Amino acid sequence: MKGNQLTNLEEKLHQFWKQTCWICKNTGAPMSVDNKYVHFPCAKKHGYKMDRFLLSITSH
Repeated sequence: MKGNQLTNLEEKLHQFWKQTCWICKNTGAPMSVDNKYVHFPCAKKHGYKMDRFLLSITSH
C-alpha cells in the first residue's frame, strides 16, 4: 500500500492465486500466517484470529 491506495494489485493477485493453502491443499490462498499461506475460511476453522479491519490473521 502507498498511502491509502493499493499498489501492484494485479501482480499480487496473480502471486496469491498460485499459493497453496497449507490446510486444504488447494491453490488461491491469499493470506500468509506463520510463513504459510491459507484461505480465510480454512484459517477460521482452525481457530486463527481475524482482524477484518486490517485484513490480517494471527495464529492461535
